[in-house]
Amino acid sequence: MKRILSTFLANVFSVVISFLLLIITAKHLGAVGRGVISLVAVQSTILQVFCGVIGAGIIYLLSAKYRYGNIILLSYCWSFIINIIYVIVIYFLKGSLDRTTFYIAFISFLASGYTVNSLLLINVSKILAYNIIKLVQPLLILGILLLIGISKFHVNDYFNSLIASYIISIGISFVFLKNVMGKIELHVLPDIFKFSMKYGGLNQLSNTIQAVNYRFSFFILNKNFSLSVLGVFGLLITLIDTIWLFCATVSMLLYSDVSKEENPAKNFILTEKTAIISAIGTCLFIAFGLLLPNSVYVYVLSKDFIEIKSLLLLFAPATIIFSVGKVIAHYFSGRGLVKWNVFSSLGGAIFAISIGIIIIPYWGLKGAVLTNSFAYIISSIILFYYYRSEKKNAVLK
Repeated sequence: MKRILSTFLANVFSVVISFLLLIITAKHLGAVGRGVISLVAVQSTILQVFCGVIGAGIIYLLSAKYRYGNIILLSYCWSFIINIIYVIVIYFLKGSLDRTTFYIAFISFLASGYTVNSLLLINVSKILAYNIIKLVQPLLILGILLLIGISKFHVNDYFNSLIASYIISIGISFVFLKNVMGKIELHVLPDIFKFSMKYGGLNQLSNTIQAVNYRFSFFILNKNFSLSVLGVFGLLITLIDTIWLFCATVSMLLYSDVSKEENPAKNFILTEKTAIISAIGTCLFIAFGLLLPNSVYVYVLSKDFIEIKSLLLLFAPATIIFSVGKVIAHYFSGRGLVKWNVFSSLGGAIFAISIGIIIIPYWGLKGAVLTNSFAYIISSIILFYYYRSEKKNAVLK
């Protein structure tokens, strides 16, 4: 409970800082600027899925068998290769490279490294250190933008500050990890690679499908509407992701605990307690967002985002339901039952693709929100079904 309380407080501050960043970027870059940020974020997120095949996707399985230093070395090398391949592919497709391509690759590489280090901090129970870098990273972005000047920074300044924040946060995390990294052993790297390909591939298949599930609406909006519409939707998704920060953190704590605990009864109790805490935390953040008058959103974000509160209200039920679904998914990952996550993600993705291509071109933002909402709900229902079956089978044994 102490870990969860300290994490909750850290997440409250992190949410406040992230919301300030949303306000600043929306107010001074407008919907178009937020649209550019959203496109870069979506593409870098998809790249991170492939980077996670060795690293973030199966970090707790790897850490049980290999030294942290070896895991970090191979995961960083793998991430570097993935992003180099991305740059090469873009060059052959477009015949040239622009600054945005390098931003996407660099942000993907650094975010992957940041995630690996963060998960390892949780694995060694350095929760305070984890909470520190979780706060430092957005604070650095905010600080750099303030130094540049609120009315002076451009989209590229935001990307540069994001890159700087990741580099510094990764550096700080290494300070906390230096005593647990162990000796680098090059001869075990092939074994780690084989293990990751065997187990990480299936786990990241689930995450790849999730990326399609959660981000498909971006591509339909980008094809049928202006960049400003994409910017509004992107800001909404960023707001939802900010609300889910607490859910994501308690889920990772659960993942770490479940992967080490062999007693099924204890795991079920811990999972259900975590699910309740996650739902309550998510409800509190959403309630705060919905209690704010719409005039506040217009004032702090600009008139480009006048629909944000109504869209947040539409998204609220799915956001709360999926905050529980995320916990169940982390339980399955911790127990090595990744196939259920794959099935749930696939169910949501099939719905998102089949329905999204029909309703988003006609209903625009509301269609995108409904597409994502029902995809989240369907994925969660599938997870709940398999969790109930898993629990029932465990009781029968």
